[in-house]
Amino acid sequence: MLIPLTHEQMTVQRLPWITILIIIANVYVFLITHPQAQREEERLYGVMEELHEFAARNPGLADEHFSNEESLAEYQGLVARLQEVNQDRLFGRHGFVPSRQEWLDGLSSLFLHGGWMHLLGNMYLLWLCGCCIEDIWGRPVYAVLYATSGLAACLAHAAAFPDSQAPLVGASGAIAGLMGAFLVRLHATRIRFFYMYWIHWGTFYAPAWVMLPLWLLSQFFYAFMYGEGSPVAFWAHVGGFLFGAVAALFIKLTLLEEAFLAPSIEQKTTLFAQSPQVNSALRHIDGGHYQEALRSLQGALGHNPDDVDALDLAARAHLALGNGRAAAETYARKVRSHLKRRERDLAMDAYAELQATGQDVSLAARDLLALAPALIEAGQLGEAMAIYERVIDSPDDPAIRLRASLALADLYLADRQGQRALAVLDAAVPLADTLPEWKEHLEPRIEAAKTLVPAVVRPV
Repeated sequence: MLIPLTHEQMTVQRLPWITILIIIANVYVFLITHPQAQREEERLYGVMEELHEFAARNPGLADEHFSNEESLAEYQGLVARLQEVNQDRLFGRHGFVPSRQEWLDGLSSLFLHGGWMHLLGNMYLLWLCGCCIEDIWGRPVYAVLYATSGLAACLAHAAAFPDSQAPLVGASGAIAGLMGAFLVRLHATRIRFFYMYWIHWGTFYAPAWVMLPLWLLSQFFYAFMYGEGSPVAFWAHVGGFLFGAVAALFIKLTLLEEAFLAPSIEQKTTLFAQSPQVNSALRHIDGGHYQEALRSLQGALGHNPDDVDALDLAARAHLALGNGRAAAETYARKVRSHLKRRERDLAMDAYAELQATGQDVSLAARDLLALAPALIEAGQLGEAMAIYERVIDSPDDPAIRLRASLALADLYLADRQGQRALAVLDAAVPLADTLPEWKEHLEPRIEAAKTLVPAVVRPV
């Protein structure tokens, strides 16, 4: 058993209202339709049971050989009843039926679910992969992607089984589209999974570019293996996933995100041009009235604690008043706000401002870990190494300290400093003992470090 728990892109700038509304709509529709759907399913299975009993009494049914006219009439009556019950039931009217292909039914089918586990599983996956896509591309694009992925999933299912009269219900095709978009846009994101095998269980991390293609391959495998006899619409999953991946690739190649989506979202998430309190604080600072500026900025930050413009002005006001520690704490908040927005370059600038205060104010280990790659890209290896060492020495989550240990060891290995890499990795071994899933990341690096220090005699 393998269940995704969380991933590195769960923090968003704005509430994912579209995702929340989709979940609320699905739960509401399920609550009002489930009792009726259950009654109709019982009627359907009742007729199917009669057909099975008829087949048991008539061995020649497979070759359409009937012993008499009465048997033929009974069989035709049962088939007619089965079609009538199937068409008249809620899922038959509002689910997507490949043989008739009504696209409004394709949309309504996204809000129908066959049971609690079907609903909860879909909504859980929607929350995991939908919130960050909505945050990155904005609500209109996200809503269109969700709906069109669902329709593409219906089309793929209809292409596989064009004559099927079994209704397709559930949001999984649309959610598969979001998973495809996630793979293209956030391929390097590490996902945390829970696994259980017999009496063994635990968690591990793996990147999206590994796990999501494996999931897609499993859907292909089951689609070919089970065919139309499966209760799960595997071809719908495949179609939705591929559509979402192609849509994300289109956005990437046409630079739509950089040219239109990101600037639009940035305009909506910054309050500098809209907040009268920030504008008032700026006028106070220009006039040298720093206490008045801080009072105005308190209101702005109370409304939006991550307003980087307000934080920047507040830090400048504290510095002007000689309160270096308050300025440093404000710059630390500014770093965190930029990291939430995935603005690593701006976060690095704010970190430099924090250091310039000369105050001993540190960031949380998770924030430091997110900041270090930006410093490495900027060529500040020494500062990045110092950050990793601070995280390793912090009393933080062992998983975060292990990530810092591996990242620092990688830097030493890239510089062929095997002895230093070994020292870092050896110190990380006790942490890995508490989190066995990390050993597979630790052991290859230890072996690689050993090759760089062949003369060292290591105790057993």
